[in-house]
Amino acid sequence: MKVFFYNLGCPKNLVESESMLTDLVARGHRTVSAPEDADVIIVNTCGFIKTAAQESIDTVLEAARIKEASPGKKIVVAGCLTQRYRESLSQLLPEADIFIGVSETADLGRILSEKDAGPLYCSPEPERRDINYRSRIILTPPHYAYVKIADGCGRKCSFCTIPAIKGKYRSRSVGSIVEECRNLAAEGVKEINLVAQDLTNYGFDKKKRGAGLLELIKAVSRISGISWIRLLYLFPGGMVNEVVDLMSDNEKLCPYLDLPFQHVDSRILKLMSRPHSEKQIYSLIEYARKKIPGITLRTTLITGFPTETEKDFLKMLDFIGKIQFDKLGVFKYSNEEGTPAAALPGRVPEKEKAARQKKLMTLQREVSSGKNRARIGNEAAVIIDSSGAKRLKGRTRGDAPEIDGTVYMRNRGNADIGDIVRVRFTAARDYDMEGIIINEHGK
Repeated sequence: MKVFFYNLGCPKNLVESESMLTDLVARGHRTVSAPEDADVIIVNTCGFIKTAAQESIDTVLEAARIKEASPGKKIVVAGCLTQRYRESLSQLLPEADIFIGVSETADLGRILSEKDAGPLYCSPEPERRDINYRSRIILTPPHYAYVKIADGCGRKCSFCTIPAIKGKYRSRSVGSIVEECRNLAAEGVKEINLVAQDLTNYGFDKKKRGAGLLELIKAVSRISGISWIRLLYLFPGGMVNEVVDLMSDNEKLCPYLDLPFQHVDSRILKLMSRPHSEKQIYSLIEYARKKIPGITLRTTLITGFPTETEKDFLKMLDFIGKIQFDKLGVFKYSNEEGTPAAALPGRVPEKEKAARQKKLMTLQREVSSGKNRARIGNEAAVIIDSSGAKRLKGRTRGDAPEIDGTVYMRNRGNADIGDIVRVRFTAARDYDMEGIIINEHGK
């Protein structure tokens, strides 16, 4: 059969799509570049918050319009949205033929081969099955890949639906991850992005007590051909200092710290069921910057959480101004059914949430622009992601793919996609940089 993938949501979802695609190709099916040409349209959904769920539903309806114009096609709705709304989704989206939960994505090839089976394949609770992506077709450019080291989440943040959707935290073995990374390196991948809902919890379910992540990073670092290793993301806590210590000694581990603090006010953090306080947040940041001057710090914040006052918001604004994060994203609080936060009083109006988000991001744009202007004349290693007729585009070790800034290079010489070059910055934008290649063999 000819198959087409819509992949929605986070990099962890992308890995799931890659795994499904690999299985289908191994079974003799082939992919096509347009849904109109497919026999089966697969929508790998996100259901984390309302806006993501709506995007997933809209994509399924778009697939349904294509199916209506060309009867005989099948629509598969896979992943988080199915898992979250397993009882009602088939009634909401009768246009779809098959619904697959998060534990069943690995069985897609087998499910498509079944005849006269029911439409729903979704365990009520995500299974503790062995997670194995050792060999897969990657959908990213060939020089970088995401490697999923665990599934599920053991945290109990009051606003989050992930534990209910994905189940308990389940670590892969170090051996299976290293084998996958070796295979990717042999295929030309230079940058490994380790992903999980919470990297810092890796190994705890296997009684590693925090050593698991450090052991894994060291093992991946020893793989020939891997130049950069990036961690996405680290839950704020004591384990972070140990990772920073390793970063300072490991040249392959990008000095890039993604710590989703979500807020800075201790009262709000307690309502969010986040275990860290304002004092601990500042302490983590101070330690990281003292240990690795120039480390890239990224965070995400939520504004408009129930009972957030103007004073709480101003504290967050002050926080951004003091810390001067290199990268920052701000989300409006989304009231998700089934979460403890949904029962809290003191709702912030949507208009006020939007206004606060805009003010926070306006300040961050000023911070980012100032930091970028200060980089003019400096040099950095850049990995080339794409090539146009007149310029190359790439990223520094401080820029995660598809998330952070871009470096635009006017000259190219013999440099090509996947090469790591040395670039001198010549101009700055709010979030991006411009530069010239001064050495085609940068590190």
